[in-house]
Amino acid sequence: MGTDTIATPRVHTKLNSLNSNKFFDRSILENESNFIIYHQNIRGLKCKINEFIISVTEFMPRVICITEHHIHDYDLNPPYIPMYKLGTIYSRSTSKGGGVCIYICEDIIFSKIDMQCYCREKELEIVAIKFKLNKTSFILYCVYRAPTGDLEYFFEQLDNILNAHLHLKSEFILCGDLNINYSASDYKKTN
Repeated sequence: MGTDTIATPRVHTKLNSLNSNKFFDRSILENESNFIIYHQNIRGLKCKINEFIISVTEFMPRVICITEHHIHDYDLNPPYIPMYKLGTIYSRSTSKGGGVCIYICEDIIFSKIDMQCYCREKELEIVAIKFKLNKTSFILYCVYRAPTGDLEYFFEQLDNILNAHLHLKSEFILCGDLNINYSASDYKKTN
């Protein structure tokens, strides 16, 4: 019991520092050679936000991609992450869980790409942003597919998305949780 009492003040001290932005090293975030994109399948962002903020400070990513945030589509106040803004979010409207979002450093200029027409709960949950780095244009996709999701639909739509964006003359970055069991030997995986 004594360990719990000691650990709690340390966490609160770090969280107070985080909220005042003193815990973050801005010089790391401003260095383009340290451009880090961080992905986390969090399985419930709101209930883990404090721990997440502490863990992400180790990497100081410029962009944070989150899958399974479990934020409802009617929730107008997604969690705040110091020095980041919510770039884009997809939330389920009928099923529990799931969802994807991208947080991006406040100083990065980006544009949101509307992916809503491709999203289908559990089958393909996807968001995307476009940004430039060293004169190169990138499209970053954050993707989630539930383990029970239709794999054929997933690949078909992902192919449609990438083909639809070829004209944008950008490099593609795809991150997320695809839930494909590569140890299983079935025809869907090999296709």
